[in-house]
Amino acid sequence: ASDFKADVAGKRTPSTPFPPGLYLSKQEPDKVDVKESQRILKEKSYLKICGTILWAARMTFCECAVGCHYLTRMMAAPTMEAYNAAVHMMCYMIANRTKGIMFRKVKNPTLVTYYDASNRGDIQDGMKAIGGHIVFMCNGPLIWSSKKIKHVGMSSAHNEYMQLCEATKC
Repeated sequence: ASDFKADVAGKRTPSTPFPPGLYLSKQEPDKVDVKESQRILKEKSYLKICGTILWAARMTFCECAVGCHYLTRMMAAPTMEAYNAAVHMMCYMIANRTKGIMFRKVKNPTLVTYYDASNRGDIQDGMKAIGGHIVFMCNGPLIWSSKKIKHVGMSSAHNEYMQLCEATKC
């Protein structure tokens, strides 16, 4: 079996952690190309590249959380499009490996939280959208997350409030 390292080597350095505008969704079971999925799983080591990216996103690359969410939802039946997005993210991580997380001494440390939610529900996931948040203190990220929102929202505002609730719990 080949390794994803060969696909990453020599690639152009992307400026974004995930390909802009790409939306990955599970395929309907009757539309899955089983042979292609098996080839990507075995020959391209899709699970290995996803595991590597997931570890890095959980530990230091908070900007990769949403992309990881998309990549891991494809683990049962990956497509070449998903694999190429994983290679894109791996190239981004390699190029930015020395940046790291930094905290700075501030006079009055306060928590600052940013959150967002999509209004694009995935048909294969029961129309649940994705939400995420990040909590900063002393100019450094403390906690970050990107997950499916637990309930189907009636509007974008509803999804935003559900994500605000999740961020507040953190």
